[in-house]
Amino acid sequence: MEIVGLKTLKEKMRVAAQSDISILIEGETGTGKEMMARFIHASSPRSAAPFVAVNCAALPESLIESELFGHVRGAYTGAIAERPGKFAAANNGTLLLDEIGEMDLHLQAKLLRVLQNGEYYPVGSDVLRRTTARVVATTNKNIKQLLQEGTFRNDLYYRLAVITFYIPPLRLHLKSLPALLHAYGVENVSPSDMERLRGYSWPGNVRELVNSIQYRNILGDWPPLLQEATTGGLKQDLLFKALSATTNRSEVAAMLGISRRTAYNLIRRHAPHLIKPKVKDGTAD
Repeated sequence: MEIVGLKTLKEKMRVAAQSDISILIEGETGTGKEMMARFIHASSPRSAAPFVAVNCAALPESLIESELFGHVRGAYTGAIAERPGKFAAANNGTLLLDEIGEMDLHLQAKLLRVLQNGEYYPVGSDVLRRTTARVVATTNKNIKQLLQEGTFRNDLYYRLAVITFYIPPLRLHLKSLPALLHAYGVENVSPSDMERLRGYSWPGNVRELVNSIQYRNILGDWPPLLQEATTGGLKQDLLFKALSATTNRSEVAAMLGISRRTAYNLIRRHAPHLIKPKVKDGTAD
């Protein structure tokens, strides 16, 4: 997948937001997929209408159909009153289907109909309803692998993924750290702290960064895990991935969002064979 900077990504999302077509946002857990979905809604002509989110992974299969489409009284045990679903609540606005890869195949077929013509039936009803909600879906799964396994419908995928955005993990766009810190109100980060932040692999992505910022705001310092992080904490596989593209120290530093000196130290530690000996007066140092 193409990895682009967050500024470029948001510019593309702003353009896509002007249409009514469905959008699929892919990325690891914690990369900010819902935040980007909200950005798309806020940038769209629908911004004054509701933004409604449904976590497809958090609801049991027996409830998610009712959650999306609503139900009539007596539709099932416990349905004591009619209840509109999320498609009705998001009318004229945006409906976020979070973690769409968790949705059951049976429900996927019903969702496909909504995306095709905006029509659906509430659970227990034979009265057709219509919605004008625009769908944005997110997933942390490899959808193409799910297609091969037969657990995700091809026709639904192509309906959802008219436009697809990939949000890279934080470890692959460490150059964005200053902008992200600024966005969450963190100013005047010392060079040593910034080096420490850039040396951490951020397995929890932006969500972990936000938690770390909250920790710092309350207790006055970064979490212990970050305090212990050094430039050596940068995963070797990231370094080797950069080195597979270039052995130029400045280019490696730019790709990893670290200083040129730090790049040199990492290469010296993990790939010393790539460092050419200095030559002086015809002899190596």
